Amino acid sequence: MSPPYRRRRRKCAKPYRLSDLVSSHTRRWKLTALHRLEVIRRKWAQAAGEYVAQHTIPVRLVRKTLRVAVPDSSWSSEMTYLAGPILERLQKLLKGNWVEEIKPVLVESIPGSPAPVPGLTLPELTAEMHNHADRAVKDITDEKLRASMRRAVLAYLRRHDAERPTS
Repeated sequence: MSPPYRRRRRKCAKPYRLSDLVSSHTRRWKLTALHRLEVIRRKWAQAAGEYVAQHTIPVRLVRKTLRVAVPDSSWSSEMTYLAGPILERLQKLLKGNWVEEIKPVLVESIPGSPAPVPGLTLPELTAEMHNHADRAVKDITDEKLRASMRRAVLAYLRRHDAERPTS
């Protein structure tokens, strides 16, 4: 007779993913928010699209509000515009009415997000670039919009000047 503490080990045919094990036990432990968040994460690329899914990650589900981690303020404002269509697609993909609102949350860096392209250094702004930007936005009457458009034109000019081949 073998001692009770010695049991045979069963060999696994394939390794299990930890997320599969956790999600199967969350229903038993009544951790529905965690289970729902895991299901949402699996469907996120379909609902948000591949490009948006590369830059955002659903991080928390609180009372039907999905918190989505974004790397910077531009993605935060972009998510406010994209929230409606993403929410509609997400509700079609999910079985229940789990999410009613999507809120972006700024984080330092998102794991798995693409790193900045090395070797690309943008040139300094020149007086010619400033003059060009001023001419481009001179007809805009709203002060905030004019400042925003001016920054966008300057960013475009810096990028365009950096990509121009040097001879």
